[in-house]
Amino acid sequence: MKINSSANNIGLFGVMRQPATITHVRLENVDITSNTSGANVGGLVGLISSSTPYSALDRISVTGEIRADIGYSAGGIVGNLSIANLTNNDAHVRIDAGYTYAGGAASINSNGNIEQSYATSDMYGRRDAGGLVVVTLGEAHLTDLDTVPAWALETVRDAGGSACLEGYLDGTIRPNQTVSRSEMAVMMARLMKWDMDRTQTTAFADDADIPDWAKVQIHVAYQRGLVEGREGNRYMPEFQTDPPNHKIAVGLNL
Repeated sequence: MKINSSANNIGLFGVMRQPATITHVRLENVDITSNTSGANVGGLVGLISSSTPYSALDRISVTGEIRADIGYSAGGIVGNLSIANLTNNDAHVRIDAGYTYAGGAASINSNGNIEQSYATSDMYGRRDAGGLVVVTLGEAHLTDLDTVPAWALETVRDAGGSACLEGYLDGTIRPNQTVSRSEMAVMMARLMKWDMDRTQTTAFADDADIPDWAKVQIHVAYQRGLVEGREGNRYMPEFQTDPPNHKIAVGLNL
């Protein structure tokens, strides 16, 4: 199976939106290339959405390679796993460094269960890579949801499940912590699912201070007129975000 696509969700099945059971499937020598920054890519399924709580993947075997000029998440079996059960599966899929997150079986796991499954081969992520799963998100794994104001709780849950908003490495969401200008650009890019090409530099004088995980998103947000430099054309990536303004509100469809 060979796929070269600019779709947001790529795999034998791009998206699973209805509850389903897939069992006893073997995919050999998959060759998948993604050409869009927001892509979720898996050998079997790109995205299992949060509307499929009773879905199950059982006895799935995938071999091959997943590559990208740039992409968001890639897994040997599922790219982005919101809610589903994976059991008795194996993946032997090489994933290259074009993806922000790369996991052997599933890249992003919001609230799914993975049991009796294993993965081999090499995973390279621009930000993180893991042998079986690299990022675990979602309500069940955020340890400080009790500190989130009631008016924001539903939005935080939805954003976590869709991978627009991630917790910190210690499992917290830190709702009262300010957001840096780098984090703001990344969240905008995820929400808007912009098509982005890999870039090595931005137009800002302090480009060397911009973290690699945010450089592409900042570059595209600048091109779209949603962010701008400060004195001396510096982006100042670690500074807190400006108060909400019209440009950002338009960019986020607020």
